[in-house]
Amino acid sequence: TIEGPPEMPLTPPLVRNRLEIFAYRAAVASGSAEAERGESIDKAKAKGAGGSSKVGRKRLEITVYPNMTGNSTLHPKEKEEYLISKMGPLKRASYTACTRTQLCPVVTLSEVIRRSDLRRIDLVKIDVEGAEEDVLRSIESKEHWGRIQAFVIETHNVSGRIGRIKQMLTENCYDFRVCQDRDAVSSEASLSSNYYIYARLRCQ
Repeated sequence: TIEGPPEMPLTPPLVRNRLEIFAYRAAVASGSAEAERGESIDKAKAKGAGGSSKVGRKRLEITVYPNMTGNSTLHPKEKEEYLISKMGPLKRASYTACTRTQLCPVVTLSEVIRRSDLRRIDLVKIDVEGAEEDVLRSIESKEHWGRIQAFVIETHNVSGRIGRIKQMLTENCYDFRVCQDRDAVSSEASLSSNYYIYARLRCQ
């Protein structure tokens, strides 16, 4: 299902001679987080503490699922209610085996903007397992919002989350479309169906 203005393309035009990439990910095996900055699409150079979080320059506790690390999360109760509890016993046992918590260094999006002196950001992709609002709220000023030309956000419609994200985008001058993952609708974890929000800055 798709919600939003039909004339808006699902992906924003990104026309640049050089594409500089900043990627923040939790390195859960080592108990740290790494940030990779690419001078071009195929070169990664600078490294430092990174991640996405409620607040910058802190350590937050993440629940790690070693057998499915991509679902590790800051919000394990939500993951339990909307995904794990819907699994069959064998899949659940496999999924949750050796689950552990660990502290990871984190940084806010505004801190990334300041640290790297980013004047324009063509695209921010957010896929953080329930912490999407935390990342958006870490944008501290209208000025920083105005530097981000587009978002692609993967999220779940838990407790009105999509409505709150839409409100934040609207308040900061973005047009957007909301799409639901059709393949997930009929799955055993249909309540955790993925939604994708494509947003583009409307005004400066």
